[in-house]
Amino acid sequence: PITSGVTIKNIPVTVISNQEVYEVSGLPTEVTAYVVGDLADITLIRTQKAYSVVADLSGLLEGTHEVNLTAKDFSSRVEVALQPSTAVVTIKKKISQHFNLEYDFINTNKMSQEYVLSEPVFGDSEIIIRASQETLNQIGIVKALIDASGVTADFTQDAPIVAYDQNGNRMNVDIMPASVNVSVGVTSPNKNVNISVQP
Repeated sequence: PITSGVTIKNIPVTVISNQEVYEVSGLPTEVTAYVVGDLADITLIRTQKAYSVVADLSGLLEGTHEVNLTAKDFSSRVEVALQPSTAVVTIKKKISQHFNLEYDFINTNKMSQEYVLSEPVFGDSEIIIRASQETLNQIGIVKALIDASGVTADFTQDAPIVAYDQNGNRMNVDIMPASVNVSVGVTSPNKNVNISVQP
């Protein structure tokens, strides 16, 4: 048989853990796999792309742990080396905290400048975020993103909710609810007036 090899980059890491209870940090989001084997097997791997990389954290409690990254769904006839193959992860228990909701209008450049948006009315103005205490302390603001593209009249929509840190970076945290119903009034600051002609 003809031996061949392939380098597969940017394989996402699948995490097995109780993410409703624990927050995990330190895992790479992507890894590289170096695969060597029979040319037919390598060709099949290239075309089917059924492989994955898994970090199994089940059974681990709070603290710092070194875990192995495991290549899954590769042919048993090939040899696979991952880079990186291990990771040092920190597991922290999540807690819940209430945050007041603010808002941003997005895509305002896609609406006519003759219209003005009023202050939105939220179906719920208090949001619960679940994360570790350290992550919660980094949250600077929680906003509903209201899409104003193409609006010409009062509208209602479900706006997604996002959390930002003090530097304005979007954070990956559990937000409940993930969206909020919002109503926005739209007005046009113009009116028709009569013209009186004085010759």
